[in-house]
Order: sequence, then structure tokens, then C-alpha cells
Amino acid sequence: MTSPEYLKSIHPAWMPLRGSKTLAVGIIAAALVCVTPIAAAPPFPGADAFIQKNCVSCHSSLAPAARLDLTKLAYEPSNPDNFATWVKVHDRVSAAEMPPRAMPRPPADSVAQFVKGLSAALTAYERGVTTERGRAGLRRLNAYEYENAVRDFLNVPWVQIKSKLPQDGEAWRYNKIGTALDVSYVQPPFGHPSEHRRCSKPSMPMAT
Repeated sequence: MTSPEYLKSIHPAWMPLRGSKTLAVGIIAAALVCVTPIAAAPPFPGADAFIQKNCVSCHSSLAPAARLDLTKLAYEPSNPDNFATWVKVHDRVSAAEMPPRAMPRPPADSVAQFVKGLSAALTAYERGVTTERGRAGLRRLNAYEYENAVRDFLNVPWVQIKSKLPQDGEAWRYNKIGTALDVSYVQPPFGHPSEHRRCSKPSMPMAT
């Protein structure tokens, strides 16, 4: 067995542990605290109680209806998909579509309180984002806009480069939605800046 004197001679800062059982218990307890998952905060106080009472019978991890498990749905409004899901929950409950007609209806005041609280949480987040960033989102120019920009900037209104650019993505049949107009720095076919430079390069000699 290695003696404390030998260990101290190797490293002067070494000190024998006192109360090792107490220390071990403390370390184990701290580890359990670290690995124990923290429950996600609900959209507003009381939302989890309403959901547990009226929603989890269908929307739980066993066989979630519409593939929506409300027991695992965190409130993360900065995630657009998460925000849209909570908006859908609000709209379905507000329209009396959920809980379904075959299920017992919760009291009207309980439904009103849930809808009001969820609406306030969603609206407060949107208001904060609008105050911080404004209503308009950032996006790149689509092919049509880029062609017009080159024409105006270089004073070459006859230049046609739109057909040489990669096809723009669409969302809800619009090609001016930021989430669809991605910019890839790896794959040139998906809006890589080098593609725009390559297509606009022939226009440079014609500029006046």
C-alpha cells in the first residue's frame, strides 16, 4: 500500500483526504444533480397543469396523436418550428377543436385562462424580437433581384444573368422568403457567392 509520506514526497501539494466517505457521498450527489434532466419551463405558469389534465391522454410518448408529444415539447420560441407548434396548440384550443369533441371538455374558464396565458407568452416574445431586430428579416437577393441590381449598379440594363444562377428555393410558393433563400459556402449550386461572381463577371467589360 502506498504511504502518504511517499505520495507527499512526489507531490508536496498532496494531502491525505479526511472524511473520505462524506466526500464521496458529496461527489456522488453532485454528479446526480448534474445528470438529472431539468424539466423544460412551460410557456407560462399553469400551462403544464392544463396540458397534463386535458392533453396528455392523446399527446404523450406512448402513441402521440398527430405525432405531437406535449409531455416532451419544450417552450423554445427562438426555434421557428417550436414557435409554430405552440401557435398551432393555441389556435386549436382557442377554436375548441382540442380537446376533441369525443373527450370531456375542460371548464370554459380553464380554457380561457390557458389560451390567454399562451397568447400573452407568444405575443411577448414576438414583440421582443420586433423591438430588437425589426419586422423585416435578413435574406439574400433572389436571382431576379440580383440581375436587376447588377443592371443598375453597372448601368448595363441589357445584361441577362438570371438564367445562369442557381434556382432559388421557394416557401409557400414565394421565392422571397429568407428561410428558403439559403447561402451555402460548400455547394455552389445552392447560392454560393462564387456563382454570383462568376455570372456577373461577363458584365464588367460592358459597364460604362
